[in-house]
Amino acid sequence: MIRRNPAMDAPLPSKKNAILLIVHYFFGYMFLYPQLGIYMTFLISGQQGVIYTEIAYGIYAWMILGSLLLAKPYLKDSMMASRGNFFKHVFKAIKLYFPLYLSLLVITPVIQFITKSETSQNQLVIEEAFGQSPLLIAITALIMAPIVEEIVFRDALYRSLRNRRSYWFAIAISSLSFGFVHVLQSLLTGNYQDLYSIILYSAMGFFFVKAYEETGSIFPAIFLHLIVNSVGVLVIYLVAR
Repeated sequence: MIRRNPAMDAPLPSKKNAILLIVHYFFGYMFLYPQLGIYMTFLISGQQGVIYTEIAYGIYAWMILGSLLLAKPYLKDSMMASRGNFFKHVFKAIKLYFPLYLSLLVITPVIQFITKSETSQNQLVIEEAFGQSPLLIAITALIMAPIVEEIVFRDALYRSLRNRRSYWFAIAISSLSFGFVHVLQSLLTGNYQDLYSIILYSAMGFFFVKAYEETGSIFPAIFLHLIVNSVGVLVIYLVAR
């Protein structure tokens, strides 16, 4: 369960910025920016369907910077909520990691049994990319994803729906949409079996919402996301050695 925080009932800091954040991520990051990266790589080298690592760095830097600028009104709210509560919020994120991890321990074997697969396609792509460019994957997983995804899925999407629709509807949409984008590439390539992994990623999204709602600050959610991804990157690194 997620304990409702009355402080979160306050009006949205900026509806326009929430919309721009969602467009920046779902249209920009999921479609436009990769296509621009592919086009720029083609102009430079003549290679088709790939993105130079240096261009990928630029895309990720723009995603982080653009998201932070657009989220400025929301970050002000979070800074106020975290003022004097830094260690409390850090402890909240650490405490939430354990039930999140236990939920993954329960869900993962069930998905593996159903799909007859050891891991999701998203995870396989990350592992393969880590072997080719470990620094790029580390930056993506440890910096960009925790910051950008929490700002988009919690600050913009969840917060917008929370005050317009039912409380639980907002939780469900924020969690499920987070799960959906992590299997979208698989679905686009016809790997519909990976659809089951939505459950896994949505469970993560649920705990990120919990960290955000119960503290009134995005920072515990970002830190919890960072912990989850750090453990994942560490496991990939140890296996790859």
